[in-house]
Formats: sequence, C-alpha cells, structure tokens
Amino acid sequence: MPFISASVISPYNSIRGGAAGPAGTLLLDLYPGAEVAYSVRKLTNAYDGNAIEVRRTIGTPTSKYIGFVDDELDTASLLNFVGTSDGYVPTWYDQSGNNNNQTQGSFSAQPDIVDTGALVTLNGNPTARFDNNPYMQNTII
Repeated sequence: MPFISASVISPYNSIRGGAAGPAGTLLLDLYPGAEVAYSVRKLTNAYDGNAIEVRRTIGTPTSKYIGFVDDELDTASLLNFVGTSDGYVPTWYDQSGNNNNQTQGSFSAQPDIVDTGALVTLNGNPTARFDNNPYMQNTII
C-alpha cells in the first residue's frame, strides 16, 4: 500500500505548486495510487466530492456537507452553517477515489472543527480536533 512520508510532503508544503511541482498540481496528482487520503485541502484535481460532513449542535437541519473553494475547505459555508454553535465531523471523505471514508457515529467522540462559532485551527489552518477520541472508523479491512 503506497503512503506519503513527511519527508516527501515537506518540500511540497503549500500543496499547490511548491518545490515539487507546477502551480495547480495537487499532492496526489504528483504521488498517485494512495489507498486513502483525508484532508481539509483538496488533494487531487480528479476529486469532485466533499471534504467533510459537519454536524452542528443548534438548529435544523443538523448536518451539512462541506466541500472546497479554490482547493481549500469552504470555511465560509462551514461557519455560516454552524453559526455560534459547535461543529463536529461525523464523516471525513476519502479523496483517493476508493471511498474509504472515515466515520464516527458517537456524538461525544466526533472531532470538533468549530468551537462556539470559531474555526478550530492549527498554525492558522482549519483542522479537526480529536479531544475526546483519537480515531474515526473506515471501511478498510
């Protein structure tokens, strides 16, 4: 099973362009064949699905699919949907094309991505925070 190590990603730190490829080339376009691929950034130009499903704690409907804008997580739609409540990730979609989506059915174990209306970030980038449970489940056998 192919994987991408930190040493391969490091020189390609901006995902688009960077030292390893031309502008507009995404990570999995340069390194194809991944079995799974999860990110809040788009990883291949061939992927046309959503990044995540987000669940909010207040309001109806309670969940929405969030995709990408300019190959980045659509944080405007995410924050508009969640509002001042909290947002959690019950499903993280696999961008490899193999449909190995990550899910977490237990509300208390879902990672959060919005905390009281504020986007959860790491180094200024949106991230899912796994406070209550360090994993999600997938269909890989």
